[in-house]
Amino acid sequence: MSRFRLIAAAWFAVAGFAPGGVGGGGRTAPAATLEPPRVVHADSLGAHIKPDVAAMAGGGEVCVWSGPAGIHWARSGDGGESWPDGGAGLDRGGSMADRPRVVVLPGDSLVVCAWDELGTAGSRRIRAALSWDHGRSFGAPVEVSGEYGHNLGVALAAGRGGRVVAVWMRRVDLDFDIVAALSLDRGVHWSAPILVSGEDATDQFAPAVAMTRRGRTYIAWESYDDLGGDADVLLVRSDDFGRSFTAETRVHPTLLGNQWSPTIAADDSLVWVAYVDDRIGDDDLFVSTSHDAGATWEALPYPLGGPGHGLQWNPRLVRNGPRRALLVWEVLDSNNDFSVQLAESADGGESWSMPQLVAAVGRTPSVALAGDGYLCVVWSGAPATETWLIWGAPGSSFPALPAARQTRLP
Repeated sequence: MSRFRLIAAAWFAVAGFAPGGVGGGGRTAPAATLEPPRVVHADSLGAHIKPDVAAMAGGGEVCVWSGPAGIHWARSGDGGESWPDGGAGLDRGGSMADRPRVVVLPGDSLVVCAWDELGTAGSRRIRAALSWDHGRSFGAPVEVSGEYGHNLGVALAAGRGGRVVAVWMRRVDLDFDIVAALSLDRGVHWSAPILVSGEDATDQFAPAVAMTRRGRTYIAWESYDDLGGDADVLLVRSDDFGRSFTAETRVHPTLLGNQWSPTIAADDSLVWVAYVDDRIGDDDLFVSTSHDAGATWEALPYPLGGPGHGLQWNPRLVRNGPRRALLVWEVLDSNNDFSVQLAESADGGESWSMPQLVAAVGRTPSVALAGDGYLCVVWSGAPATETWLIWGAPGSSFPALPAARQTRLP
């Protein structure tokens, strides 16, 4: 049986935050048995938010988040039983550092963390730091974007041979574009950023990136190139580790409504992209799948969270073996409460399990798959100054969605 581990991290104060239920139309999946929370970090200095997690093949997890003293990190070397605080200020004195992302390089457990911060020219820049000791400490930050333009919202992916790809949105004139930089030496040096999205005078936001074991790189983002002003999710592929990219493809067949906030998981030619979609009124969560390296796409004909069951935001995907993927996201219900849900596909994205409640109170989840088969999920929530760790009991894959839920939508 597969097992999964759930880690709750970096709690955030929200007025009126209280445990709330997650809508499911009366259908519920078997709940995981959760052990009492473990504290990852706690202080009284302010909110700790926007966590990310990386799991190392040789054992151990690294959690990073944004806090009152810049970029924080902590590492567990005993399967999450304890989390010695790595410290704050990973950005080494950066100003207003935010939105950290962390990735482990395959095979050697080197860790790269990147974030955006305020530069000396008054605009934001992307910087990164490398850990050579499995996340116990990080070296001095290096420049990724430079201070040309306004840079923020970085995402990371790593592949074999020490290659790391960073993608982010950059504003130079009046609109944001998607750019990427490549490191061939484990994040020590970075190439000059290259333009990934087109040069249209429209905004491109929220990039996400995935790199397969064979080195294929996929980048998706939300685009406002639509003549009607609606948002679409576009994707490009690179077969040379990020040096060049294919033409853009739209991952969803519908032209109705807005599609935004994408996340990617990939296994060579099999690619999943999850995104928020408001075509049926609410902000729902949909998934599109490609079996030919992004050339053509099939969209899930029903929303994962179910229509009318709260607003679904901030999805994060991870590959969980051949033809398997796991997805976490946040839900805002009618009581104005946030929670975290999880679902799994075991058939290449053709169907997905019913949503599993991970946290009754939580926001901005992230997910990473450890080499020992465990899954780590992190999220933020109330109270303001604490970061928690939660364990999941051993279990098999989640049940398939009932046929009644699989109703095709426009």
